[in-house]
Amino acid sequence: MIRTISTAPRPETFVLDGHRFFWENRYVPPSAGKPESSPIDTIHYGISEKFTLIVEGGAGGTQQRAGDYLYHNGLDQRFRDGAWGILRVLPGQVPDLQTLPDHPPAPAGPTNPCPTSAPVHSFNVSALSLPNAQDGRTAAFVPLAIAPLVVSGRLPPEPLVLHVARGECVKVNLFNQLGSSSSVSFHVGLLPHDVTSGGINVGYNPDSTVAPNAIREYDFYADEEQIQAAVLSDFGGDDAQRGGLYGAVVVSPAGATFTNPASGAATDFGSQVDVHVPGTSGYRDFSLFFADLDDRIGQDTMPYPADVGDAALINYQSAGNRQQANPFSSIGNGDPATPIVRAYAGDPVRVHVIGAPGGEQVQVVGLGGLSWPLDPFIPRSEYHYSRGVGPYEKFDAHLIGGAGGVARAVGDFVYANRRLAYVEAGMWGLFRVLSDPTCPIRPLDGLTCAGS
Repeated sequence: MIRTISTAPRPETFVLDGHRFFWENRYVPPSAGKPESSPIDTIHYGISEKFTLIVEGGAGGTQQRAGDYLYHNGLDQRFRDGAWGILRVLPGQVPDLQTLPDHPPAPAGPTNPCPTSAPVHSFNVSALSLPNAQDGRTAAFVPLAIAPLVVSGRLPPEPLVLHVARGECVKVNLFNQLGSSSSVSFHVGLLPHDVTSGGINVGYNPDSTVAPNAIREYDFYADEEQIQAAVLSDFGGDDAQRGGLYGAVVVSPAGATFTNPASGAATDFGSQVDVHVPGTSGYRDFSLFFADLDDRIGQDTMPYPADVGDAALINYQSAGNRQQANPFSSIGNGDPATPIVRAYAGDPVRVHVIGAPGGEQVQVVGLGGLSWPLDPFIPRSEYHYSRGVGPYEKFDAHLIGGAGGVARAVGDFVYANRRLAYVEAGMWGLFRVLSDPTCPIRPLDGLTCAGS
């Protein structure tokens, strides 16, 4: 159990590597022996706000793995200023720390986090420098197969999102193609892993970063659907997350498969995919990364800065500062450069909203008035239509009523950072709810292009 309280003058985040805890600790099914609520590894909180974090599995996490684990402030400037420490999980008793009754130290254990029966889902990923870097984007994780297209500028990059099904063993081969002297790593929160796949060179752990022009395998276990989006970040370079080395691994129900919404082709990566679940219609799955680099807004200094002075991006893009009338309208202004997410009215939808690592602010995100439960795995959970999210943090919105809400309304909804300065800086996009017999995207299983 960890008790934490914020004494900072503005909202910040607390991140605990290699372990999971819960927003709501009380929902324990009679037979399951663990909370129904979704596990998290990052919280945001404001001045004098406190949380009691009950760590799932205790020290060493769900698999009781010894090692050194980083905890830190998620705001980049605070992190670089030294707001971090180590949770040391010991493999045996030491003279200056007594064991708890009935809780002897756990052995170090094997390095493979997966059961031998788990099916293997492999990915080849490249970390590479981006051409024509702008708005703070200098590097990205991309699937190795499309790396030449990204390097040549023929394919615009987006934060890497890998899709897996519950129960799969996730193996990632990371190729360091940054073309510099910088190391890189593949750090994924929430998914059980050994410290040799932690991606953080911390404490007495063995170095699990990747040297320039080298390759390394990272192993994770997608043990729970409730994980949903697990944030991906880099701890190999010097503050490389600010340059775009972030993403997510999204866990879907057991047996799920994935396709491209437009072509119907099988795929297991991308910020917009259709998820096919046996026995159901499946759902649309969207991932939106809110990235900011301005640490002045919200500080207790005068004169108070009113405008965002650095990058404010969604999936590496900005809608720009539209000062003209009707800035959200695509009529005359055109669609924004930020992601246009599309679904047919009534389609089941899950939206993963992620505070990009390397950011400087806690933001408040809304999905155009559409609502979702605070935790979709807790029965009768309270509904939200906006929610805070900071660097390294995420929330998973299962839309009530699906696309268009309970009214199944057709049209464009503005999803946005609800802090006005960031809206003006272009941190918004469109959720386009369709009813179109020409079927510009494939209908979900058993549903239609006219809306379900």
